[in-house]
Amino acid sequence: MNIKDFFESKTFKGTLVGLTVFVVLLWIFQLGVGIGYRKAYFSGRAGDNFRLIFGGRPQNHGVPPFRVFYPAAEQGVFSGYGTTGTIISINLPRFALETPENIERSVLIGEKTEIRKYRDNLRPEDLQLEDNVVIIGSPSQNGEIEARLIRYLPSEQFQK
Repeated sequence: MNIKDFFESKTFKGTLVGLTVFVVLLWIFQLGVGIGYRKAYFSGRAGDNFRLIFGGRPQNHGVPPFRVFYPAAEQGVFSGYGTTGTIISINLPRFALETPENIERSVLIGEKTEIRKYRDNLRPEDLQLEDNVVIIGSPSQNGEIEARLIRYLPSEQFQK
């Protein structure tokens, strides 16, 4: 058998097709691994920044906070001042909540405060005792939190 016959044989062509299919499948697998890695990296950084917003420390110290995913933070949209908790008393425009650490915090609702439950906007009158909320705001002179955002949390997502 000479080389010309070998290259024209069904065995060589079948092997070549099989090898091409294997390389394409390997490339698709590697692409999926790369996409999964990027998603996991994004989720990890988003989790670090979530903890940072509510007073924690980021776990990944390699990138300054908010630089990659939250450029609005540099413009003062977010502050590191916020808390989570369960509403224990309401006397509008203020209410008190108890944090998971059993600390009572006073929250002031302003005219520009956004109150959200899922995608719906709420009014301050819609807040009820025992609601679990996340507060993002800034400290006031009286030691209260001047809320910019109040986000309702379903009780199954809130861990005390």
